[in-house]
Amino acid sequence: MEDRTIQQSWEDLANAVILQAREDYLMVCNQLQQKPYDRKTEKERRSLEAFFRSRWCATLSAIDGGELLKIMKDQRRSIWKTNMYCMATAAN
Repeated sequence: MEDRTIQQSWEDLANAVILQAREDYLMVCNQLQQKPYDRKTEKERRSLEAFFRSRWCATLSAIDGGELLKIMKDQRRSIWKTNMYCMATAAN
């Protein structure tokens, strides 16, 4: 029983790292929408993308980090398109 608890604790920690990286990535992308030429923020975005493609990410989780990155990018594009459509509709 104790071994399972320890194992579960490590899995929870690994999942928390992935979730935090996801939140950080989404926040950085939002910041880049406001300031697209901010070098520091762009560097952070590239660093987070490298993390999702890394062996470290693959070690932490069974989730494919590259696939997760693709999903996040697709979701952001979809939200952006919806926002643009709403703004264009509101302008008419």
